[in-house]
Amino acid sequence: MTKIYFINDLHWDFWKKQNYSPEKFFEEFFLPADVCCIAGDIANDFIDSSTILKYLKGRYKKIIYTLGNHDLGIFKKDKYKLQLPRTINKKQAFSKVIGEHLDGNIIKVNGITFGGACGSCDWSWVYKNFETDDAEYLTKWQDWFDCKWWRMGSTSPWQIFDWEINKLKKVAEQNPNIFVTHFHPLSCPIPDSYKNDKMTGVFIYDDSVLNLQPGTIYHFGHTHSKIKLEQNGILYLNNCIGYPGDLIYEFGQFKKEDFLIELEDKNDT
Repeated sequence: MTKIYFINDLHWDFWKKQNYSPEKFFEEFFLPADVCCIAGDIANDFIDSSTILKYLKGRYKKIIYTLGNHDLGIFKKDKYKLQLPRTINKKQAFSKVIGEHLDGNIIKVNGITFGGACGSCDWSWVYKNFETDDAEYLTKWQDWFDCKWWRMGSTSPWQIFDWEINKLKKVAEQNPNIFVTHFHPLSCPIPDSYKNDKMTGVFIYDDSVLNLQPGTIYHFGHTHSKIKLEQNGILYLNNCIGYPGDLIYEFGQFKKEDFLIELEDKNDT
């Protein structure tokens, strides 16, 4: 049996400012397990991300993660800004710190398969809930993405979405046991605190195109509200830490233990 602890939206840099040490951070938000699965947003600054990942690497046999929008940005205050001029450079730097990065690939642990990628938006949620058009979509997306902090190799949201959804389709075709994205799947409920804001649409995508199989665990992040929900045979998990002071219990009270899951090892044949 393999114990897996699912967690996301660490935002370690914000907690460090609250005088948290890595030890205190771990004791408050994490549980011992064989594998720690992180669905993105580790920290803005690469040095902060490296610090907490290296610490966690010493507490688990395996760390598996996807990057989030905060991880991918090249921000003014990032001390590595000159060394990491593009998002691809930052991805490569993360892999040197800890190599088990999901970006359109499959990782196996004791025969259990993990697959995923960061993901991107397709504006489906906004078209479903608001009157809007592509011009407004582009303006809002650029307000958030701004083509400056995210240096992805394209300034087109449609191009970036095509890149990301093709990664996810490739992974989904392999029927992983655990599917991980940072972006929020449309099939999972949206917290009430996000529903009246069109900007919510820039981090949601229609996951129905993936045809994930019953029995899949879908671990996602970005929305700072904890959830553990089974529907259509898929178990959805969001165990966010979020920012200090966030109201993260819109879907009910959850404990750390709710996100520690033990899976039977599988024959790797």
